[in-house]
Amino acid sequence: MDKRSLGQLLADSWGLISKNFLALASTVAVVYVPFCVFSFLLMFGSFAFQSKLDFLSPTRSVPVIIAFIILFAIFITFAFIALMLFTMAIIKQIQACDQKKALPVADAYQQSFPLFGAFCIVVLWVFVKVSLWALLFLLPGVVFALFYSFAQMTFLLENKKGVEALKESRDLIQPFFWEFVGKSLVAVIILFAASWVFHAILSLAFPSQAGLSRVATSSLESLVNGFLSVFPTTFGYFLYKDLKARKG
Repeated sequence: MDKRSLGQLLADSWGLISKNFLALASTVAVVYVPFCVFSFLLMFGSFAFQSKLDFLSPTRSVPVIIAFIILFAIFITFAFIALMLFTMAIIKQIQACDQKKALPVADAYQQSFPLFGAFCIVVLWVFVKVSLWALLFLLPGVVFALFYSFAQMTFLLENKKGVEALKESRDLIQPFFWEFVGKSLVAVIILFAASWVFHAILSLAFPSQAGLSRVATSSLESLVNGFLSVFPTTFGYFLYKDLKARKG
């Protein structure tokens, strides 16, 4: 199979997103809208009742420190679970759109729930292996992080589990390493450029970076970045398909 150029991959990504915007945006909204609303309420509450919460200074109350740690741990746990489920659901939704199959948003998440444990194991293996290589030398850590970029894809699209998903990802990327790096870098640059544009727009809409303006800007940026994350995931999906077809 002939190699698909960078322009073709970008066109494929944009075409799929534009034609299936509602399905993809809905998949993002299920996780990111509640998360951003909760973050907004949390930051707004901290700002609005700051004077009344002065007595909660950590220097005055040890139980408050414990309560804060527990609440923070709960928040991080739920955020991690939501992110893992979203990652699986959006890849499944992109695949369904590419195959021109209708996949309701609820079904995308329902199909992801049974895979949660095995998916987390793949993510954990990536973290452990990259961390161990990075402890030895920084450069090998970066290289192996790139090698394992498709571990989530191989797990979801090929049913490769555990270390097998990492090995499949490395075997797929290694022969096309510099091509993968170059094309991925372009996708990342486009993502950052789009994110910067929205940041500039929000800065104009909320010129003051204090008080409620800062709360609103932070919440809206998180929401926008959630929607923008669909692009690099879609691009990665088509790049994965291209390398897979050429490797045979």
